[in-house]
Amino acid sequence: MRLHHTERLTESVSRLSAEFLTRHPNEALVTVTGTRLDQSGRSATVFVTVYPATNENQVLAEIRILRSELRNFLDTRLRGNSLTHIDFALDARSK
Repeated sequence: MRLHHTERLTESVSRLSAEFLTRHPNEALVTVTGTRLDQSGRSATVFVTVYPATNENQVLAEIRILRSELRNFLDTRLRGNSLTHIDFALDARSK
């Protein structure tokens, strides 16, 4: 995949994932901090931070339940790109 295309796709997945998560309110504040695509561009890991940090594991489990719904949401908004797998992970840089 071309570098420019990969950068644009990564930014779009991050932005749309953040939009999606705001539509599914949670007791904690969840912020999308970035996305990493695999080399094929078909699988993505969305990195998040959770405040308060004491809720991280609970919130991560809750938003992981929404993965297939997020994939469908992205499919309707990403023209010409289809992600086969999406996962969420805590952003270790925030610690």
